[in-house]
Amino acid sequence: ILVNTTPRMVFDTAGNVGIGQTSPGTKLDVVGSISASGTVNGSGLCIAGDCRANWGAVTGSYLPLSGGTMTGPINMGAQNISNVNTLTVTKLNATTIDPLYKINGVNYATFAPSIAGGVKEEYSGQAKISRYVAADREYEFSLDFDKIEVGDDLWVWRRVVDFSRDNVEVLVTPYGKFAQVYYSLEDNKLIFHADRPVEISYRLTGKRYDWMNWPTKSLDQESAGVLIKN
Repeated sequence: ILVNTTPRMVFDTAGNVGIGQTSPGTKLDVVGSISASGTVNGSGLCIAGDCRANWGAVTGSYLPLSGGTMTGPINMGAQNISNVNTLTVTKLNATTIDPLYKINGVNYATFAPSIAGGVKEEYSGQAKISRYVAADREYEFSLDFDKIEVGDDLWVWRRVVDFSRDNVEVLVTPYGKFAQVYYSLEDNKLIFHADRPVEISYRLTGKRYDWMNWPTKSLDQESAGVLIKN
């Protein structure tokens, strides 16, 4: 008969506890794996020999659940990445942004556009230019932003752009027939003018309210994902 005389737990005179360890060198010295169903608290933590008093300042192989700085790539698998530092000025530097659409079991790629010339916001819509202005002998349609319902897509666009002649661009296309069409900005209105009644589609592009913070030449000159050589 073999008898295991090694104690499973040891309390020494220094107040150290050993589990599977007859000579504990710390307050708790465990040989084997440790499982916990709750929170493990402590002023310091060692992982694979890397001991730190504050893991919130980690820039190496491990990160806390909140805080910290990651220096390598992020792979979240099927999870989303959201609320990236929303309280301060920030940006996402990525080579390509590629939303995927699954249609009949096949993935199709779409790509977010890149704009040289700062951060901009866009809106597209349709309108019918039909109000006759006798004094100008032309027809008008007005986007009066003071009268657009709060929360409407167009209302959101107006709220987030630097609304001015120099910072707003408009592309207009008549539908179904040719017409001479132009636009103007007056106070808080964008007015379409035409020489005849006509339906149009339009695309509004406006520099975002903070566009001056994002010049084409990057202020921090960080590492680029795409290298171009002349």
